[in-house]
Amino acid sequence: IHVYKTNLDSGLVAYYPFNSNANDESGNENHGINYGATLTNDRFGNVNSAYHFDGDNDWIEIQDNNSLDIDDGITISMWINSDVVRDQMILGKSNYLTATNYLIRLGENGNIQWEYDQYFTTASNLIDSGKWYHIVVTASGQFGTKNVYLNGITVLESSGYVHSTFGT
Repeated sequence: IHVYKTNLDSGLVAYYPFNSNANDESGNENHGINYGATLTNDRFGNVNSAYHFDGDNDWIEIQDNNSLDIDDGITISMWINSDVVRDQMILGKSNYLTATNYLIRLGENGNIQWEYDQYFTTASNLIDSGKWYHIVVTASGQFGTKNVYLNGITVLESSGYVHSTFGT
């Protein structure tokens, strides 16, 4: 998982390659604490380079840090493989006092849900179980353009409070 502020060249906030641990390799010390997830092979078959969550109280927690309070633009890039398509959180940060909230979820109908001040949902049936997907979400600010890309293809594009979805 990569989390960037607006500037992709110098705005890296967190980087989790999951190379046998949940440490942040960006240098910002946003290390994760693993609660029950187990290390497994990544999409290339590299041992202990991804985490499996069995859906029964498994998560990785990152302690709150001001570097994660992003209100001027954000890009998050990740690879996922869900063994069951159901309503599940992928990544989330909530601080309603400072309005620095963002989350990415999979919906039970195979859609991707992206919230950054506003909540947007892609079309259904984009995610199948047992396959690797590259998901990238972007926002040009809390009230700016929001996008979701799936395997390099735009599946959601928004401007302000109006949004459109792509796919079937």
